[in-house]
Amino acid sequence: MDWMRVTDQARRTTKEDRSAETSNVRPSEVDPKHMPVDPPPRPPLVVFDFDGTLTTRDTSLSFLSFVAGRGHVERALASRAPLFLFDSIRARRLENGAPASSPLGSFRGRWGTLVHGRLIRALLGGRERTELEELGRRFAHELMQTDISREGLAQLSWHRSRGHECVLVTASLAVYMEPWGALAGFDRVLATRLAFGEDGRATGDFEGEPCWGEAKLRRLSAAVGPLGGRTLVAYGDGPGDRALMARADHAMLVDGREAWHDVGAEARRRLEDG
Repeated sequence: MDWMRVTDQARRTTKEDRSAETSNVRPSEVDPKHMPVDPPPRPPLVVFDFDGTLTTRDTSLSFLSFVAGRGHVERALASRAPLFLFDSIRARRLENGAPASSPLGSFRGRWGTLVHGRLIRALLGGRERTELEELGRRFAHELMQTDISREGLAQLSWHRSRGHECVLVTASLAVYMEPWGALAGFDRVLATRLAFGEDGRATGDFEGEPCWGEAKLRRLSAAVGPLGGRTLVAYGDGPGDRALMARADHAMLVDGREAWHDVGAEARRRLEDG
């Protein structure tokens, strides 16, 4: 007997039988372990800047005027003008020697922080925490009635209606940003915090670093966890938002209050298209 021929015939028969068995397997009988699995959707995390994005102007001086009076603010600015020039020189030197990852590595960021710090020490230093928190709540209510972009708030409402987590991340002071963010409906507020002494009075310094530039990204990651599992949407308007917007999946530049109509429509289109 030609054993080689018999063996080949057996192999062909076995292969045909297995092919027939496979063709008769219904989809429901396929092992789920071997089926391709789509990655889970990344839930949106929506971040808004405040000054210049949801407002038409910087609110820091307005708050200082609300607390100390416009006259005191004007006198503080006038009396410290030479120091502001010194701060600009210092900021330029610090910029040139700062590492690339420095949160305030840019000239504008460092100079603005130095100037802001001088005014806070002059106008808020020594005030009680309870007084500043009460004034912050009152100022927040006034802001809601005056300087806020209604289209910007409408965009926030659109995100909230779809269950998106919304975070306000701003360099403005937490004493009025936290109550304002609660009024507007944000899930979290990350802002620049004032330092207070054991006696409950403002020291005139910041607690930690100002929430500007790279610090915004660090504060956000510390608050919500790793950003890799989220679809990050960032609304911003200036240099202080660049690091955050560079990290975002959808970076939405709000260039003036009139921009909200087009910016909002584009953000909605991107998220609805998936």
